Amino acid sequence: MKRSSVLVAAWGLGWALLYLGTLTSRYAYDGVAYCGEIVLALSQGSLREVIHPGHLLFPPLALLWVRLTGGLGADLAVHVRLQVLQALLGAATTTALLLLLRRRVAAPVAAAVSAAVGLTYAFWRYTTDVEAYSVAALTVIVALAATLRAADQPTPTNAAAAGFACALATLGHLTHGLFAVVTGLLLLLWAPHRRLRVGLAFSAAYIALTGGVLGAAVLGPPGGGRPEGRLGFLLGYMQAGSREQAFGWPWRQLSASLSTVAHAFAASAPQWLVLLIAPLVVGLAAGAVAATRGNGHGQRRAAVIAITWLVAHALFYFAWECNEKYWITAMLPGALLLAVVSDAGLRRLASGWRAAPATAIAGALLVANLPTIRHDMEPANNQFLQLTESLRAATPVGSQVVVSGLDPWRELKVYVPYFAQRTPVILDFRLTPANRGELSTLFARIASGTAPPTYALGELLESAPLRTQLEARHGLAPGSLSLRLRALCPRPLHLLAGGERLYLLGTCPTPPSDR
Repeated sequence: MKRSSVLVAAWGLGWALLYLGTLTSRYAYDGVAYCGEIVLALSQGSLREVIHPGHLLFPPLALLWVRLTGGLGADLAVHVRLQVLQALLGAATTTALLLLLRRRVAAPVAAAVSAAVGLTYAFWRYTTDVEAYSVAALTVIVALAATLRAADQPTPTNAAAAGFACALATLGHLTHGLFAVVTGLLLLLWAPHRRLRVGLAFSAAYIALTGGVLGAAVLGPPGGGRPEGRLGFLLGYMQAGSREQAFGWPWRQLSASLSTVAHAFAASAPQWLVLLIAPLVVGLAAGAVAATRGNGHGQRRAAVIAITWLVAHALFYFAWECNEKYWITAMLPGALLLAVVSDAGLRRLASGWRAAPATAIAGALLVANLPTIRHDMEPANNQFLQLTESLRAATPVGSQVVVSGLDPWRELKVYVPYFAQRTPVILDFRLTPANRGELSTLFARIASGTAPPTYALGELLESAPLRTQLEARHGLAPGSLSLRLRALCPRPLHLLAGGERLYLLGTCPTPPSDR
């Protein structure tokens, strides 16, 4: 085996050990939801529950992994198995990035830049949790590699390969279709003599894969019993993002957006980093253009691809849903840009010195993020985990728990069914016009004593503002929800972890007779 192959294998193993050794106990909402969907899919023997419109690749892959690792023992929970998968995918991503950059820049520069990406807070955080972004990042690297190859040699064959790779990235996350648009336009620009054949090859390959998979998702049954129509199942994902968490256009919420980007790099991003994000990115792009002037077409085209991908990503996510996890994939063209600037701009220096800027960044990120990563590793620091585990111990099997479903208790919607293994009655879902009749029937059964044992937490019964928010959100008369809950005669039992009180709902005591 060649020495370089041994070094690459050691690199990947090192990252795998780092991520496996820092698995989080701060489980993200989406990750716990995936775990619950996989448990449901395993019990029903169906793929329907793991079809997600935003990222079609990860949930089926996660389900397959859980099936393959079933022989490891029942004591290894689904979320732990998926964290192992995530750690391996994260190691594969940093290794694939190293291999991609080595084709364009000196090996020390490639290693330092790859390390900097692997130690950013967003990448490290979500690689040690159960999330879709490690596999999404890996597919973006594949697409970026295929795009660079097609840019160097814009033949129909390379264009088709780039089309398939960009389609794979789109299946990793639907919004990565932005990269396909940019890639297609650049290939048309760089292939003037074979423009039609190159464009058709790229488009046909892209449409064949994405169209086939998205068509199967649309024509198949919506996952999780979603009530939307088949096309609405896909489009609803985009609508939900813009409705729930969008900041608006950058000039309206620029400060909040830039803070989110800075937080993707460092867990506790200082204000100076927030202020420098935009100038640093603009300076990096300008530096790449200047450094690659007269330096051959390879690095110049790599810089152009990285810049256009970053611009497309930034414009979309500032407008749609600026969240730290979504900037994981933006870091990959950013890494290419940093590598090109370092290698071309400092080409008169030895390769080790060219790697110095990225090495310093990687070291700073390690120092900045390790304390937060270690804090999140402790189960005791996850209040929702502690609460739901104590809820499971305090309630009988088969019982149900009424929860609000609103912030700051949103996580209970997925933590209660997965960690507590109790059926949640989520009022934010049940109070919609389509479900109110079903909720009224359930409340009547609770009041009559014919429902399973039903509990509620203090987050709902003790917080008048939360109930008022639910009433306003669903167009209910003020105070009506409080009356309905009081009709179930909540009886306080005891405190759960974190001081949250548990209440039993049910039949009201019969008033004593006058006779």
